[in-house]
Amino acid sequence: MAGLNAKQIEVALFLHQQELYKRDFFEFVKFCAPLLENTQWSWNFHHEYICQRLQDEILRIKRKERRKKHLIINVPFRSSKSLIVSICLPLWTAIVAPEISFINLSYSANLSTDHSNKVVALINHPEFKKFFNLEFENNQFAKTDFKLKNGFSRLSGGVTGTVLGRGASIIVLDDPNNTQRLSEVERENTIRAWRDTISTRLNLPDVDMFICVQQRLHFFDLSGYLIDKEPDKWEHICLPAELSDNISPSFLSVKYQ
Repeated sequence: MAGLNAKQIEVALFLHQQELYKRDFFEFVKFCAPLLENTQWSWNFHHEYICQRLQDEILRIKRKERRKKHLIINVPFRSSKSLIVSICLPLWTAIVAPEISFINLSYSANLSTDHSNKVVALINHPEFKKFFNLEFENNQFAKTDFKLKNGFSRLSGGVTGTVLGRGASIIVLDDPNNTQRLSEVERENTIRAWRDTISTRLNLPDVDMFICVQQRLHFFDLSGYLIDKEPDKWEHICLPAELSDNISPSFLSVKYQ
């Protein structure tokens, strides 16, 4: 940057950083995480891999290319899955492809609302606003159901609730099974909600996609049901806490220590 004054260098660095966040979802996640939780974040290979796979899918949908498979992501608890998939992914999409709409579902409407609150908190955060000024449609704002002036929309609710009168480009099922109550009745209610309602709510069925992300809880939690009943429709990303023989994709095994 020879020949530039201090102000010009500052502007150039700002524009470079802004463009980096737009081009690289993983960098965007690393930018957003400290704004939500003032702690020392330790980033791992699984964060980067999941972010890259999700970025690939967002850009594919933006190009309206035919989908190969939906995504199941199984990772342990406390592995930042909700931060990445339910909070940062819709927000990054609102910046790079606002025509793509989201529905985010969890086993509990309260949990889903908490994720939505964090999206709104990021949009309103002064540090975030320096890079991206996203504005809400004044007549279409609720923390669980909002639309931005650029056209992006995000709806959240419970898996077995009544929010699914609408469709979306991406439907995220983040912890669709209750981690505390995993009775046969609860499991069947979740599966029925998927089978009878959720599975029909993609706007463009050949292009749009479902993302199911959860820690495994039971052989027939929703991930298990989908893998068993619809194996050809789902790409299964399985990254357990310790090295094992069920890591998928298998080439990530070399990353374990």
